[in-house]
Amino acid sequence: MTNWIDVTEVVPGLNKGQWLHIVKSPSNPLVNTLSEHGFSVFVIEGAEISDSKSFFRQVRKVFDFPDYFGENWDAWDECLDDFKLSLTRQIAIVWKDADQTFISDAKVFIQAVIDLYNMALSAGSIKNSQPHQVELFLMGNLEGFKNALDFKRE
Repeated sequence: MTNWIDVTEVVPGLNKGQWLHIVKSPSNPLVNTLSEHGFSVFVIEGAEISDSKSFFRQVRKVFDFPDYFGENWDAWDECLDDFKLSLTRQIAIVWKDADQTFISDAKVFIQAVIDLYNMALSAGSIKNSQPHQVELFLMGNLEGFKNALDFKRE
């Protein structure tokens, strides 16, 4: 079994025991900090997502999905499952401008977060012979993110 990285020590202010984190700071310090602590970091550009079509284009690029990726929810689930097993043990997904994605298409945003949650659960399962740690960081600056952690790198 792999050693989990305590992200609450890496990014002070996060709540312990959670895989989903709401952060309102610029993404570069967060991405750099996570990378320095051994995470493979993937950045979703939420400002580029306005509907399911643009969501699938974005995740194809970010997660380097294969050419056969069908840009639909079934293909997303299948490729996401393959993706989690092909990486290092610590995975961080940083969704910049997540609030903008939610405003543009709440259904797409919610479905994607649910699917990422399911992927994180199965990746981290002790039934899995080689479990992975998956952390999701939703970033934004609108009203819904007003109580989010404001991470500043020291």
